[in-house]
Amino acid sequence: YMLGTMNDPNFGTSTAAIATQIGIPSIGFEGFKKFTIDSIVLQLKYAGSSSLYGNSSTTQIFKVYELSEGLPETGLYSNKSYQKNSVAIGTCYTNLTHLGDSVPLTLNGQTVNLAPHIRIKLDDAGFVSKFQNTDSSVYIDNKVFLSFLKGLYIVPEIGPLSVGQGGIAYMNLASATTSMVVYYNGSFKAEFPISSINTLKGNTFSHSFSSNIVTQPAMGGTHKNTCYVQPGGGLKTRILFPHLFDFAKNKNIAITGAEVTVNIDQTVDTSVYKLPVRLLLNSSNSFGALEQPIDLVTVDGIAYYGGYYNSNGTYSFNIQREIQYWFNQYKNKNTSINYGLNLIVPSDNPLGANRAILDTRPGKIKLKLSYTV
Repeated sequence: YMLGTMNDPNFGTSTAAIATQIGIPSIGFEGFKKFTIDSIVLQLKYAGSSSLYGNSSTTQIFKVYELSEGLPETGLYSNKSYQKNSVAIGTCYTNLTHLGDSVPLTLNGQTVNLAPHIRIKLDDAGFVSKFQNTDSSVYIDNKVFLSFLKGLYIVPEIGPLSVGQGGIAYMNLASATTSMVVYYNGSFKAEFPISSINTLKGNTFSHSFSSNIVTQPAMGGTHKNTCYVQPGGGLKTRILFPHLFDFAKNKNIAITGAEVTVNIDQTVDTSVYKLPVRLLLNSSNSFGALEQPIDLVTVDGIAYYGGYYNSNGTYSFNIQREIQYWFNQYKNKNTSINYGLNLIVPSDNPLGANRAILDTRPGKIKLKLSYTV
């Protein structure tokens, strides 16, 4: 999962927030009425020592809010902002330079080193009191507990970032370190897990694009000599072949190869804002929405389909089966499903905020067809 705010010199400002449910320490946990809560801390583990995109030295402000609406079980959409209480229950000021530093923690006279993570103290008096005075009945099971605490919303504050400031960190929410920890009676702690597969969690992304980026409708639009791809619900590039069927109007053909090659803009420095390891070239429905290409779901899968960055500054994709399907529909049913292709940065494998600027001048994007009449 991504967390942070970044002012990209080419793309503009992007923000990644995290909404998550919290689990209970154990079924039938007795709560804290008989004890005294010392503090409550939210722990968010980094995914790795280099899990950052952007400028690590910029101070980030993370605020934690209690959700006032439950997370939906039927889909966590990345462009949805969730309802939250107006007052933050915790605030953290930190840079992202310590992704590889373990965190020493002393409890009951013993010091242990925890994996590198962000610690946010949830010190709002009302929130602490809520846990201090609640009856043990809310801990009967996770479902009951969710009616007591719908979840937490970790939101980066969007400050006046200069160009090139800020960064997006990658957080490991599947780690046992990632949890809400309640310390009580001076020497005890109770860990409320986030890592469970039954605990819903998701990202919320927002983008304020640079003035040099002009977005277009999902369908239609005009040709641009520079195009962009960006993850986190950012930007996709539409690739259209308006005359694809012209050469085969009077003959039946079998597609034996269909390779699409796209070029990056090699005038742009990518030493800091590195390129994505791979891109995805999806097919499209009649509304311009993403559909998975046939070539990606066959036995050969990604090994045949491709999409990985080549050292010559290109990404290449084999979509023979997809293009053959288009021709079959055109020749056999007199129907054109040539709605174009959608080029995107995949949302995982690997997770990343890496983006790319494409050189889309005439001749720079190519579809190489091989066929038999």
